[in-house]
Amino acid sequence: MDDNTAVAASQFAKMVRENDDDTIRNFIESDIRDFVLSEIFKQMEGQFRPPRTGLPRLVVHWKILDRPGGGYDHWEIGFKGKRIRINNPPRWNKPNLTFRVDGVNFLKLVTGNANPVKMVRDGRLSLQGLYPVALLFERCFERPDLRAEPAPG
Repeated sequence: MDDNTAVAASQFAKMVRENDDDTIRNFIESDIRDFVLSEIFKQMEGQFRPPRTGLPRLVVHWKILDRPGGGYDHWEIGFKGKRIRINNPPRWNKPNLTFRVDGVNFLKLVTGNANPVKMVRDGRLSLQGLYPVALLFERCFERPDLRAEPAPG
């Protein structure tokens, strides 16, 4: 991640951390939702840190719920070796893992402002498929640096 992207990601993470759920919900359910999600997934490409041995072919779907007007946003990340490919809409029908999360919790998760294990336990994030892929997914992406303040549970 270059310095400008790291700063922008850290500032965005700070914005998510410092606002309540209603404010975040108003933001992610606004007219800029498509742009915000597109930018987040685009930055994931730059934050990808594959293991030295690479990865087997894996497909992960993200279903970001509560889309204004109904439905959800559906994104896909395909992994193979040391490369990823992000698609919207998905191109592969059989993901190894699907994350289902509302927009507020999605932003908290991808900015490092929430603990994914606690989110699953509390019912704010659901997983369908191979759970070990979730652990691998978690380890392969650099997150904004939030060490100055601990992430809330």
